[in-house]
Amino acid sequence: MPWRRKRKGGSVTGPQSDASSRPPLNPTAPAPVSPPTDPEAKVRQRSADALKLVVEKAADRVKSEIASTGTVRPAAMFVYESEPDKLNASTMKIVSLIWRGEYQKETVIRRVREKAYMEHAAAVLILAKAEPEPPGSRERQDAFILSGVTPGASLSARVDYAVDTETKSITSWELRWREGPVQNVFLDGIFDTTS
Repeated sequence: MPWRRKRKGGSVTGPQSDASSRPPLNPTAPAPVSPPTDPEAKVRQRSADALKLVVEKAADRVKSEIASTGTVRPAAMFVYESEPDKLNASTMKIVSLIWRGEYQKETVIRRVREKAYMEHAAAVLILAKAEPEPPGSRERQDAFILSGVTPGASLSARVDYAVDTETKSITSWELRWREGPVQNVFLDGIFDTTS
């Protein structure tokens, strides 16, 4: 049996088994069987898929608001279940997020969490402005981020859009999913039952 001794630096010295001394794998042996799919992973994927649909519907609502008012205001969106395990964007309540100073911001963060808890929201989305891409000639370029969380899933999407300043109409609209969720203090720990 080979022996090993650990040096102070963490490296191992002494005789070690050499990979070349191992017998070759049997080419006719069956391929390793992957373990059955994780039921929790399936639940997380369903939650993420449902949340994606809700974010897309929320983006459509924001598009309507931009078309009518021309601006995007920071907001929290509370989504409820129409039936068990079914998120429904038509049961969405939207609340503007307005604060002055850090103390008021902390109060607004607490109220968002309280509303989600007291009303048994199934998902919460936060709408925030983002840095726009470089502007076009007569178009005003803008962007916003929609970040959402539900038990078991969180994700973010960025929407870049342009508004024609003469006609006041939306001339381009592109929703792109982010690689990972964008950190947002309003969503931190919102479905954490230990807090």
